[in-house]
Amino acid sequence: MGKKGIFLLFSLVLVINIAYVSKNLIVGIYDNPPLVYYENNKPKGFFVDLLNEIAKEENWKLKYTHDSFNNLLESLKNEKIDILPDIAYSKERAIFLKYNSETVFTNWGVVYSKKSLDSLFKLNNKIVAVPKDDIYYIGPEGIKELAKNFHLNIQFLELNSYNDVLKAVADGKAYTGIISRSYNGEKYGLKKTSIIFSPIDVYIAFSKDLNKTIIENIDLHIKKWKNEKKSIYYRLIDKYFFNDISKIPEWLKWILISSFLLYYYLPLSFIYIKNHY
Repeated sequence: MGKKGIFLLFSLVLVINIAYVSKNLIVGIYDNPPLVYYENNKPKGFFVDLLNEIAKEENWKLKYTHDSFNNLLESLKNEKIDILPDIAYSKERAIFLKYNSETVFTNWGVVYSKKSLDSLFKLNNKIVAVPKDDIYYIGPEGIKELAKNFHLNIQFLELNSYNDVLKAVADGKAYTGIISRSYNGEKYGLKKTSIIFSPIDVYIAFSKDLNKTIIENIDLHIKKWKNEKKSIYYRLIDKYFFNDISKIPEWLKWILISSFLLYYYLPLSFIYIKNHY
């Protein structure tokens, strides 16, 4: 076989290899509903539906695996999985993984407790449950750094998941727990306090060796859908965050009600005044 034949054979093998990799991707899922979670042995959540839609468009095959966040982070680092959705950016993580460029969601940390709390200083000399490796714990604006900056004596109880954190508080093993604001923290009868911190943009992470074309294509879809008001992106936002009126935050309810009153009744008031005075 001549040089030309060898080159063509090498090119064919390379193309086949890239095509195979791009169509068979392992996605790690941890429990952070409604963004990502497992229910009845099936992956569910906002990110799952979004990735499934992209996979359908790109003709990819996604295989999901379920584990704790810190275990999946290690698996991504060791290239045992290809994708880890619902993850915040940090310089430390960017050393061993890739991120997509387009923000998918915005989140922040919230303190849950058995009783109402209104100040970070109430956590001084207390045990606080946290998920180890979580951005709201060890991030640059996480609770660990805040405790250091405000000279708070906090004993951190490191656990594997948000559910473990909430259970520790419910069982009296911790005074409070730190979770993301999107997670349903009221499942154990706990209260979401007014203490919030560390607003972050949430992305999708990838193993270092993953073909960059896959990441670029994901970004193209997300960017396109975010610019279309009736796209699948906003339909999924409605599905997971606004399908139950009882779950809409009180502040948002008042904004919606105020907007409705201003839009419909203010013009009618002007018409009434004009016709009667």
